[in-house]
Amino acid sequence: MQRISSSFHAPVFRLRAGLLISALLVAGSVSVFGQQKAERTWPNWMGPGYDGVSRESAWSTAWPDDGLKQLWTTEIGTGFSSLSIADGRIFTMGHAAGRETVWCLNADTGALLWKHDYPEVLNDHLYEGGPGATPTIDGEFLYTLGVGGRLFCFRRSDGSIVWQKSLQDELGLPMHEWGYNSSPRILGDQLLI
Repeated sequence: MQRISSSFHAPVFRLRAGLLISALLVAGSVSVFGQQKAERTWPNWMGPGYDGVSRESAWSTAWPDDGLKQLWTTEIGTGFSSLSIADGRIFTMGHAAGRETVWCLNADTGALLWKHDYPEVLNDHLYEGGPGATPTIDGEFLYTLGVGGRLFCFRRSDGSIVWQKSLQDELGLPMHEWGYNSSPRILGDQLLI
């Protein structure tokens, strides 16, 4: 099982550790640099501009002499889903014990706010397996696509399911060698997958 952590020394995916540090700063946590808390949003894969560039300003360029302080850590399972952030909440996905899970965590504390899980094969062909798509935030809704083609629309506030589809069973879309890994994208009033 992988562990998501803000410590660079933990035996975990280094990318996820770095993403968590960025996510905590962007999400509005009181930073280790002493900046004030402010609401930030990173609503989808590669951020608000779909280009991986933060629009934040006034970042400190001085690192603390004793390094960054780990704010919190939590188990999320195996996978390559990045983080989406809005209103002090972090959304991501992981796989553990034959189940894929959508997580909603408090950005300041790491506390579980809600989760939704469902049975899913790990599909560890040529890589560790697990979900690869990043959840997408649009207003009050959260869209996720699991590695097995389960597409969900959740209410961000409580994780209740608004609707769900199976790309294979209902839409007849073939599964590729590594499963479904495209992050949902909002374009106007359309959801692209």
